[in-house]
Amino acid sequence: MTCLKNLDTGNFPKRTNLAVHSRADLDRAADELNHRPRIVLDDRTPHEFLTDFHDTEHTTIRNHH
Repeated sequence: MTCLKNLDTGNFPKRTNLAVHSRADLDRAADELNHRPRIVLDDRTPHEFLTDFHDTEHTTIRNHH
């Protein structure tokens, strides 16, 4: 049960064999990590940061053509 609890929080102990977890469990853990706000990103989530970055890059490229 500890492993599933760790999946719920998005944390894996060192040397965890990820092959023993289902794809759905790993996807859920990744989704949680990507949607957890980070101080280093000004309280944005990695998902928000990358979406903003992607949108900015496309706008910059469009404005140069």
